[in-house]
Amino acid sequence: NGRGIVWPGVEVEVVDEQNNVLFNKQGNIRIRSPGVVDGYLDDTETSQLKFQDGWCYPGDSGISPARGVIEALGRVDDLLNIGGLKILPDNIERRLRDELELKDVCASSIPNENGNLSLCLLLVPLDTLDKDATVNRSRQILNKALGQVQIVWCESLPRTATGKLKRTKIRSQLLQYLDSSKPSA
Repeated sequence: NGRGIVWPGVEVEVVDEQNNVLFNKQGNIRIRSPGVVDGYLDDTETSQLKFQDGWCYPGDSGISPARGVIEALGRVDDLLNIGGLKILPDNIERRLRDELELKDVCASSIPNENGNLSLCLLLVPLDTLDKDATVNRSRQILNKALGQVQIVWCESLPRTATGKLKRTKIRSQLLQYLDSSKPSA
């Protein structure tokens, strides 16, 4: 995440899903300049998704408060859609880390009984943590519009060598865990 001013000769915009330019609203970042490549070597399928009409869509979400100013918020792939609200998990995780005593935290989504997605928090507690108090406090911290929150306690969360959460692996393991913990009929 970061904020920056666009270099001369480089165009950077934030657009919605129909490629309408947005200001002061979250959307997808796209870049165009003479120095940007027009595709990936030997990967036509991904190139068609990421490079369109001279624009590169790197997969980042952002906000543009003014022409030429971009604030990168996170990866589009990480975006959670909870009850129609599109939120970046980093925002939830940062808030919980700031207000709760946790070793680690990951916000994800899981299908609920209605087939919609619900928020799921994976929490790695400190040894001295009062789990009940933490559950209650985390629900107070989160927006009520996010609905029912599932909490899963973990010993650790997988991260890359640079410290980023391995979200795809976490989500896959989470779904396997939840599936295996359902009572059999």
